[in-house]
Amino acid sequence: MEDNKKIFTHPSYAMISFSRYTGSNSYMFGSELNHNGGIRLRICNAEKHRHLGRDWYHSRDVLIEVNMSYSQFAEAITNMNTTGVPCTLDYHDGKQIEPCPKQSNEITETHEEFEKLSNKIASNLNECINMAIEQLNSSKPTTKKEKQALIDSLKYAKMNIESNMPFVIKSFNENIDTTVSNAKAEVEGFVTQRITQMGIEGIKQQMLSVGDKNDE
Repeated sequence: MEDNKKIFTHPSYAMISFSRYTGSNSYMFGSELNHNGGIRLRICNAEKHRHLGRDWYHSRDVLIEVNMSYSQFAEAITNMNTTGVPCTLDYHDGKQIEPCPKQSNEITETHEEFEKLSNKIASNLNECINMAIEQLNSSKPTTKKEKQALIDSLKYAKMNIESNMPFVIKSFNENIDTTVSNAKAEVEGFVTQRITQMGIEGIKQQMLSVGDKNDE
């Protein structure tokens, strides 16, 4: 039979795939955890083969490859029309990208920011107290400028206590919730993958067992 296979190529032809992977023990952009696996997105150049009355699609060179944690993948596919979700570039333009460095701990950073803000407020209040004591103990009448300086310092301290401190505390609590949620998602994703692999291996063993019985 004559082979009438036709191959079609075009710069716009591409293939996209998602896959689970394990055993990397690496860091990911936008995540504080050390990951033992995740979801990999790969986009390749592609060709279309017309053969035996059907179209067959074949991937070629890898254009880009990114890794995502399980929680990042879930967020990406469930939240459309956003500015995007962090992912880790692994391969691009024919080059392997160097591993992602360890990400900073947002909880620790927020704790340090809260401590700095607390020290700043305490310093500001001490300044106000010293200004008030100096004005009360002075034998000279307090000028309008000195009174206004004390009032401004007190207002600044009040603003930090009423506005900035609650915001930092709120951010701290949100970071804790996010870290816990992400950790749970990673554990659930890993467990699901292991269960799936075990199920596939079990099916294979059953098929081999059935095959051995048929051969007897």
